[in-house]
Amino acid sequence: MSSIYGTLNSAMQALEAQQAAIETTSANIANANTEGYSRRRPVFEEAAPNSDGTPGGVTLARVEALRDNITDLRIQAETQQQSADDAISNALQPVQLLFQSGTNSIGDQLTSFFNSLQSLSADPADASVRQNVLTTASNLVSAFQSASQQISQTQTNLDLQVNQSVTSVNALTAQIAELNTSIQTAQSEGRDASDLLDQRGQLLSSLSQSVDFSQFNDSEGVTLTTKDGTPLVIGGRSYQLTTSQDANGHTLIYSGNTDITSSLQGGSIGGALTARDQDLKGLQSSLDTLATDLATALNSANAKGYDLNGTPGGDLFSISAGSGAATSFKLAINDPALIAASSDGASGDSGNVANLINVQEQPGSSGLTPLNAYSKIVYQIGSQISGAEADSSAAGTMLQQLNDQQGSISGVNIDEEVTNLITYQHAYEAAARVIATVNTLLGEAINLGNN
Repeated sequence: MSSIYGTLNSAMQALEAQQAAIETTSANIANANTEGYSRRRPVFEEAAPNSDGTPGGVTLARVEALRDNITDLRIQAETQQQSADDAISNALQPVQLLFQSGTNSIGDQLTSFFNSLQSLSADPADASVRQNVLTTASNLVSAFQSASQQISQTQTNLDLQVNQSVTSVNALTAQIAELNTSIQTAQSEGRDASDLLDQRGQLLSSLSQSVDFSQFNDSEGVTLTTKDGTPLVIGGRSYQLTTSQDANGHTLIYSGNTDITSSLQGGSIGGALTARDQDLKGLQSSLDTLATDLATALNSANAKGYDLNGTPGGDLFSISAGSGAATSFKLAINDPALIAASSDGASGDSGNVANLINVQEQPGSSGLTPLNAYSKIVYQIGSQISGAEADSSAAGTMLQQLNDQQGSISGVNIDEEVTNLITYQHAYEAAARVIATVNTLLGEAINLGNN
């Protein structure tokens, strides 16, 4: 009788193990299209022998979620890079439109202005020709102002984006810290924490899109820091980031009392900061230099001649040199007669127009002529966008490969799961038949005893 009871116990354990395996496989099939879901795999072990010495059969040791943590880290790194590149490209594209030919760009207005001076040299006393020079000069300074203001507005928009992203980061790190605690509690109590681990993985994926971070796994869960070691999450505690403004009104990011703005380079935050503090700042500086050089050279050329009234020429433009020069670029005159076309004071003389026209061939402080300096700016912004898009594409390709690699491990293959389900069902049915057989034998044994 003892061996019969041992066999019954082994069959019952097998029945329970296969039932759990069927439930696990059913969950896999149900979550085949659930983003972030890691395929579960039942792990069987040989059970301890029964008290009567008969084999113990099988038991379900655990259900493990299949995921490659190293691949996860690589996916996070590529996501951080791609998000940063996309943020740079998206920030610069609106500015690039201002520098495209045919859109009243600075290049178009420079050409129009110097063309109007060519017309002035042919008829320096004609009021309409002089007015045209003044109009094209006004259009030129407006183009500089518009470009400078657009750059400034884009930087302001990036500040708003950074503020919003910091709020999002704080919410994500708080949730990750909470999940760290929940996962540790579940594991210490021997409960399956796979669902919680998947949730944390999804949050880490979202966090990768916003900011670059380093991840370390320890006894308290995951520890997250910025690349320079500033803590974001340690165990069940998250460290909130704050923002403030610098003297120029730009957003700075703090952890406690430490300014960590310059250390954030990945994710949408890092990309926005790179675009704001490097790409757009450099573009603005080049624009300010061009505006200053142009205004200075044209004022100097105008001062060499005489206006229509026979008076020595004064400044054509006013400008505040240095940062913000392009925004401050303005016409200094509103009377066409004040254009110093003459070299000797005679109203019909156009000798000084040549000095004004020659400015387009004179190198400025950058060592380039105005049009060449402008072309360099156009190339600069185009190159920045092109580089960001190329880097984003490369990161996207790598991401696809890594996701495919991760999918081969943690993704659900319906055909495979259906095959597993049939296998577990057959095993379940076999264990049930053993129980039924043992039950019959026990009944007959009892009846024999009664007889």
